Amino acid sequence: MFCRAIILLLAACLATISGARPTEGVVYCQPDERADTVHTSGDPTSGPGVWITHNDAAEGNYFLYENLRDAKPWKHITIPQGARRFVQLCPTWQGRLVRGTAKVNLDGKDHKLGTWVESSMSNGALHGDVSFLRGCDGAAKIITTDGSKLSRGCEGDLLNGAPPAALVAKDSGVKVLADLEGSGEANNAARQWLKSKCSESQVYLGHGVDPVINSVNGQLEVVFSAGRF
Repeated sequence: MFCRAIILLLAACLATISGARPTEGVVYCQPDERADTVHTSGDPTSGPGVWITHNDAAEGNYFLYENLRDAKPWKHITIPQGARRFVQLCPTWQGRLVRGTAKVNLDGKDHKLGTWVESSMSNGALHGDVSFLRGCDGAAKIITTDGSKLSRGCEGDLLNGAPPAALVAKDSGVKVLADLEGSGEANNAARQWLKSKCSESQVYLGHGVDPVINSVNGQLEVVFSAGRF
């Protein structure tokens, strides 16, 4: 059962990256793709979801995108400096949690560059990982909340001191680490910098040990280090 869930998660993630069709039989949390993004400052703490800790110097905004719906997030949460908030997920959730700004992420366009905290519900369990394949706008760590005490990800400052060749601009204008797909100077410089900062067994860097973990109670803790929005 666990292996099947991992396969579904990876298939969903690959579908998002490649533009392929979503996992067969997927049921979206928001059935109407035209509906407005839901804004919250924190949801009721029951049911499946993610606890988000925002460790930054100012208020931060995070966005949840369902797979293959890259132009409009399903949910948007605003979190005060240093605060911890809960965001409910639906039982069929498959998607990613990312840093962002309302001005950029709610403009109806694709904005994929940055750290992805990917997760997927399966049989009541929430599976998750931290991926830098699409770039890195700051560190993130995920932790199970079911008593298993599993964790994956990377902490600390991953941006200051990075070589100029590793940096590119997000659509908000801030400089972040380039995505790791394809080839080129920026990609190679970003990959080598991240490999010097994070273990390949903990985050997706393109190869290495599979960093997916699952929390059987349907909730994961997500801790964001200081980043660039």
